[in-house]
Amino acid sequence: MEQTQNPNILVHKIDRYQCATLSLENITGDLEQFDKMLGETMAHLINVKARGVWLNIDKARCHLVSAAAKHGFKFHHAKKDYVLMQTWLSKNEINKLPHYPVHFVGIGGVVINDETDEILLIQEKTSLVADMWKIPGGLVDDGEYLSQAAEREVFEETGIKAKFQSLLCFRERADFKWKATDVYFVAFLKPITTEINMDPREIKKATWMKIDDYLKLENMVEMQKRIAKIIKLRREKVVAKLKDSRSDLLYDLAGFCGDEFEMALGSKIMTKNMFYGPLLTKVLDS
Repeated sequence: MEQTQNPNILVHKIDRYQCATLSLENITGDLEQFDKMLGETMAHLINVKARGVWLNIDKARCHLVSAAAKHGFKFHHAKKDYVLMQTWLSKNEINKLPHYPVHFVGIGGVVINDETDEILLIQEKTSLVADMWKIPGGLVDDGEYLSQAAEREVFEETGIKAKFQSLLCFRERADFKWKATDVYFVAFLKPITTEINMDPREIKKATWMKIDDYLKLENMVEMQKRIAKIIKLRREKVVAKLKDSRSDLLYDLAGFCGDEFEMALGSKIMTKNMFYGPLLTKVLDS
């Protein structure tokens, strides 16, 4: 952090983009004092041609938000223990400060026991489609890798310990909850244990189902149908025949996107924005 010779200017750091991050380390919490110091700090930053300014206000000093708003700061995002505010100073260009990430990231786990030719499935208590069998899954936690999230969700919902192998497919849905984008990945896992101990708070039923029976299910949303089709191709070793020189982690990756992807059950209307990975395009469209 940089400190000027003027004690009334907040400690700050100017980054390589010529944007300043202010520090409240020397602020006692007095609103009047902060208002005065922030005013002098903004004048200084304008003078040194700073383009934008970041201000992190912790929960203990949240009463300083009103002074920041008075000096042109707007909310960027908030967490449990702080609010981050920002303002753009440059008059010659549009605001270049990055938006807060607004994606939901979820993952489901396709767990297949090759010895018994069975797939692990659940029925959720709060499912939008009554009595629908689906793969276990949920949201990725902060700081968590996709592989870790897949293993955790499978274990939390079914009690099955499984090892992540690869990504199988994904779909993207814009304008999801709170106008955020939802990206849902599907991972392929191998079971380490086989005894089910489901979470009764969220899960209605959990079972190992013969893959032949799974492929015959009709009570599925569109993405589950696509997953079933990829599993069928895996059994028939079609995907393996299409394998190229890329890593095993990616050779069976197919992608799906579009806000109509999770559509009404049984509907055959497909969004024009749907797409497949290059190695699966021909077989999935056949």
